[in-house]
Amino acid sequence: MRNGVNRVLLVFGLLLLVFSNGYTAPVFFEGEEYAVFEQNQLKGLADKKGHVVIPPEYDDLGWTTGEIYLLENVIGFKKNGLWGLVNLKNERVTEPLYNSLNRFNESLIVASKKLPYNSTIVYGVINAKGKAEVAFNYLRLTVNDSHLIAMKYENNRYVHGVLNTHGEVIIGLDCDEVEPLSPALYVAIKDNFKAVFDIRGNNLTGFSLDSLTRFSDLYFQTFSNGKKGLISMDGEKVVSPQYKELTLENGKIRACRFSEWQSFDDKNTLIGSFEYDQMDPRGQGIYRVRIGRAEALINEKDSLIAPFSNAEILEHFGQWIAIKKDGKYGVLHADGSIFLPAAFDSVKFENNHFLIRHKRDGKRGWSIIDQRGEYINKQVYDAIEWIGDSYFKVQRDKYWGVINSQGAEKIYCKYDTIIQYTDGKLLVKFMGEDGILNMDGTWEVMPQKKEIEIVDPIRYLVRSPYGSFVAYYPETMDFTAEYFLYKNDQGFLEKTNDNKYGLRNADGERIIKPDYITISELYEDSIYLARADNGFSFITKSGSIVVANDNRFQDTKGMSEEFVAVQIDHKWGFVDINGKLRVSNQYQNIGLYHEGLAPVKILHRWGYIDKMESLIVQPLYDTVYNFHNGYCEVVKKGKYGLINSKGELVVDCEYDAMSRIKTGGYLIVKENKIGLVSRTGKLMILPRFDAVTDLNNGFVIASRAGKFGLFSNDGVSIIPMIYDALIYDNYKNIYLASSAPVWVDL
Repeated sequence: MRNGVNRVLLVFGLLLLVFSNGYTAPVFFEGEEYAVFEQNQLKGLADKKGHVVIPPEYDDLGWTTGEIYLLENVIGFKKNGLWGLVNLKNERVTEPLYNSLNRFNESLIVASKKLPYNSTIVYGVINAKGKAEVAFNYLRLTVNDSHLIAMKYENNRYVHGVLNTHGEVIIGLDCDEVEPLSPALYVAIKDNFKAVFDIRGNNLTGFSLDSLTRFSDLYFQTFSNGKKGLISMDGEKVVSPQYKELTLENGKIRACRFSEWQSFDDKNTLIGSFEYDQMDPRGQGIYRVRIGRAEALINEKDSLIAPFSNAEILEHFGQWIAIKKDGKYGVLHADGSIFLPAAFDSVKFENNHFLIRHKRDGKRGWSIIDQRGEYINKQVYDAIEWIGDSYFKVQRDKYWGVINSQGAEKIYCKYDTIIQYTDGKLLVKFMGEDGILNMDGTWEVMPQKKEIEIVDPIRYLVRSPYGSFVAYYPETMDFTAEYFLYKNDQGFLEKTNDNKYGLRNADGERIIKPDYITISELYEDSIYLARADNGFSFITKSGSIVVANDNRFQDTKGMSEEFVAVQIDHKWGFVDINGKLRVSNQYQNIGLYHEGLAPVKILHRWGYIDKMESLIVQPLYDTVYNFHNGYCEVVKKGKYGLINSKGELVVDCEYDAMSRIKTGGYLIVKENKIGLVSRTGKLMILPRFDAVTDLNNGFVIASRAGKFGLFSNDGVSIIPMIYDALIYDNYKNIYLASSAPVWVDL
């Protein structure tokens, strides 16, 4: 008992001595053998018995992190701002050379020091004897369990990797960033893509991940191009990102696949397969694909051209593809690289140049960018529009001018509008008057208060209430006319002040006097039908009147196959181009001849006659159409059928609708179901489809109950009706068929 009392008194006496001499008493924690104490702002080390092991002569003792653990009877000390190693005998193992000392494990220390020649702080690893175990070659070494995350500066960039205790590289120092993911995993970043490594340095995923999130206590979820995968915390199970959705049900992982898209030719030969939510062609071997709201471009080998993003992929023009992102427009190359960033209000493509609307030099307007991506105009314009050759008309401050494809301003912006460009000549309006400019800005035809048209590269037309004339440039008269002239396909339409019409040819020769209320188009490259107050005239292309003011005719429906449909005494018939009645005017209504047959209406029903007026098809129908290749749709009691040129009913009138497809055959509708008959009326496909799309290539896409398939026009099934979607790729002449997503157990 007395010895115990003496021990307490000894400790108490020691504490009195400590406090009386400016000491701060050491504080011990459970398991600690030594503690730091302080005297006069200097630190020393004492054991549990109060014995001073290292006298208080250092600025600090322990490690830079604040820990005090000894390492093989060695501890760090700080003197004059630098750290060194000292043992329990207060013998310096190293001089204070280091900026920091941090305990790595039971025998190693991460140290840093300044390089002597440029003061750069570098990191390495030393042992308890101060010997370098890992060379001082790193800008940072961060302890993570039994590894070191290292950073260096190489090739003008900071690179990261992972080292083991011997300094051997576990994860190569070529990463943009490395972080611990779990006790068994690291995540590394390179070129904005992530990879997961195990602690042995094995790359478990490749640099293919966009991101990772915690999925459960056992798994991380990985994301790549909108697809999801898994990796276990220990790295033993890796599921590559290929799924639309992943769930954990009763401890089991279930995965939902994407819609599977398969490509087929017109013989149902499988060409390739893809897995995306949506897919559609965007060029030769280029496809827009979608996962959720993110879109990307791929090629026919399912390789990414443009990565997934929230950009909307729009139309393509040649080797470029327009995109829209966050309300702004840009352009990609066909290989997916950015040609123009999505930074513009609008993008158009005209004459191999890009017209963009944006804000430039404080002004919002239009610029032109060439195929090298360079601006060709020095300033923005209020509007830009290609007018022909290499010229663009441009508007600035409400006035118009012209620049060329190199951006040079050929015509200064001072004109009210630019109406027309033809072969180096510009029709403009200047101060309310029409004139014609050369491309050097000189007047070819001075502005005047008359209407002007450019006729061709060598002539122009001037029109006014006092008459019109056509002249050669600059002012050599070609011909004159006392009335208004308007250029048309045959030459010139002539119009009098009292709205009577005539025609002149391209040389100005009058073909038809301006005596008519209307003049028709030129029928069959031979006859005009002209109407006057006192009847109709038939006039040849050269201007010869073969029928003059025939007042028998009350109206006409035009001409076909040299027969003119006319109304005489309120009944319809046909005359030839000489006005001779060839089909008697006895019909309520008629249509023009096609393939030698014309529809006629008798007693409120339609039939067909030939040119001899023989009744080929009895008037049995409510509505009829024109013959094509010897067949014609007809309607009876609201139902459609098909007849041939002999009047034979080859498809009974039992369908609700019928429409001819371009490559032959007819789509038929019955009770809201669609089928197909051949061009000769043979039933190829019963009306059983919900929808049918004619592809104009000899095939149709049909759907029923949400399933799609491909059929030939003769009714042969090419691609079975088992798919949830079917798209025709007209760039490659192939078909893309998709199946619904399915769930699987992993």
